[in-house]
Amino acid sequence: MFYQRMQGTADNVFLYENESLQRKARSLVPVSELQEKAKAASDKSRENGEEGFDERDFFILELYAWFKGKKMLLHILHQCFLSCDWLLK
Repeated sequence: MFYQRMQGTADNVFLYENESLQRKARSLVPVSELQEKAKAASDKSRENGEEGFDERDFFILELYAWFKGKKMLLHILHQCFLSCDWLLK
């Protein structure tokens, strides 16, 4: 029972390492838009000579906010990653 559950979990993890699926997922994320927002937030955090935060930190926050706003899309994508044969082609 335990081994079967672990094997199923491992199979799901390997889906996310599929380069074709990664390309498809990246094509859905507005990376340039999120990078612009992250740069603006980083620049603003450094106003008045303060140390501020790195643009990469803000990119993660912007990416999180984008995904949070797309919960239904994520659910659909997750289900497709698990079951849609057409994504693997």
